[in-house]
Amino acid sequence: MKGTVHKAIEKLVIQTFGAEKWQQCLVGAGFDEDHVFMMNDDVDEATTMKLVTQVIPSVCNITVQQTLDAFGQFWINDWASKMYAPYFEGCKSTKDLILKLDFIHKSLTENIPNARPPRLRYEWVDTNRLAVTYVSERGLIDLFISIAKGAGTYYKEELKITKKSDQVLEINFA
Repeated sequence: MKGTVHKAIEKLVIQTFGAEKWQQCLVGAGFDEDHVFMMNDDVDEATTMKLVTQVIPSVCNITVQQTLDAFGQFWINDWASKMYAPYFEGCKSTKDLILKLDFIHKSLTENIPNARPPRLRYEWVDTNRLAVTYVSERGLIDLFISIAKGAGTYYKEELKITKKSDQVLEINFA
């Protein structure tokens, strides 16, 4: 996984729980307490998963779901909307952003060695319901759901998101 995700996790933990907690998280994940992630670093995915699903919840005394939801909110509202602002241009709703995400993933990573972002396929179930197939060997659909919730917050829209399987979710924009 790319270092940009880890920089965002770092900022989220420091902002929410403090620098000391972040240092504890780094050590718990097998890094030195003063480790610095670079945006284009390749970070072992097993280490990332340990950090997100075990270390942060334990050190910060929150659940895995709370960790994912906090990251989803932070990623969209505080990180991506600023770091990748041009990609948000023209998006006036959560629907617009979600439908643009596959293009964003592809265009952001096409020239980055070892980047393997998830790919998304879309199918309208009806006028307001979109089925999204999350294609990735990482199995991080729950993280994608949290990011979609963050997009709902960003656009001040209430969404109903239903996980249909380990690869498919349905978003009701009504």
